[in-house]
Amino acid sequence: MKLHRLLILAILVTTSATFAETPADLIKQSGIQGGFIVHLGTTDGKRTAALLANDRYQVQGLTRDTKALPAIRKAIASETDYGTVAA
Repeated sequence: MKLHRLLILAILVTTSATFAETPADLIKQSGIQGGFIVHLGTTDGKRTAALLANDRYQVQGLTRDTKALPAIRKAIASETDYGTVAA
């Protein structure tokens, strides 16, 4: 059941513009109280960092754009502790 919820959250994150206005809305709509969030296709790191709702979550942003990765990591580090949220 937990894996099922995690997969649902992963789908919601990849299509979050359709389901939620903000990352906080996305977390609230999922009903999940904590766990590991994978943000597929992170572009600037800000939305990835915003997915860290509280200390019950870990967030990982994934991107194919290796040139953008340093800037993504810098943005995450400026928003929250790098490690709890990473790219």
